[in-house]
Amino acid sequence: MKNPHIHCYTRVFTAILKSAGIVTKGSISHRTVSHILMGGYVGGQVQLGFEMAEAETLTGSGDGTSHHNVQYYSWHINLKARDYESSDGAKQHVTCFLGITLSFDSSSEESIKDWNLVLDSIVDLYNCSPLGKWHGSILCTVNIFAKLVGMMTDHYAKEKKDVHMLEELKIAAVKQQLGKQKTLNSDNQELVPKFYVKYCKVISKSGGTCVWNALPLETQ
Repeated sequence: MKNPHIHCYTRVFTAILKSAGIVTKGSISHRTVSHILMGGYVGGQVQLGFEMAEAETLTGSGDGTSHHNVQYYSWHINLKARDYESSDGAKQHVTCFLGITLSFDSSSEESIKDWNLVLDSIVDLYNCSPLGKWHGSILCTVNIFAKLVGMMTDHYAKEKKDVHMLEELKIAAVKQQLGKQKTLNSDNQELVPKFYVKYCKVISKSGGTCVWNALPLETQ
């Protein structure tokens, strides 16, 4: 199925080339326009993942509006990224556009879900990319939340609630990272008794050993 906006994009490309003094012969096909748009999108997402993986800290911002009872949200991340034109590894402050999304409603709970969805999409593309594999480490959404040190919003009460909920996510992410590091730095003699205690509590909560053994392996 053809994207109804592709024809409009084709005219936009032609107008941009004309403004740059480049004369086009013929026209760009719908298929080429689709490939250019998709390639640019994927490339941009991979770059975002790479820069967030390298950044020590970052801040975020977002705001929404409605049009004909449809809620739209715009997202940004601010961080220090490497200056690609510099040969000495210098970094510069940049603002990264994460996109505009549709939201089911204007609640803070929905905004937090959207934050997770937007970041999950970037993380997935980056980890699957050759750049992500070459970088040698897996980027997780929890890593990004742990690096979050500030949010910029207006004075609207809903936005303030968003910040509070993101702060809770950041605290949980930091605790998860610290717990993971503690686990990796501990030996089996220290870990096994703790895991066994937790294991017994889970079995007891499920209704006992017989009930636990009857559960599917995936549920266990």
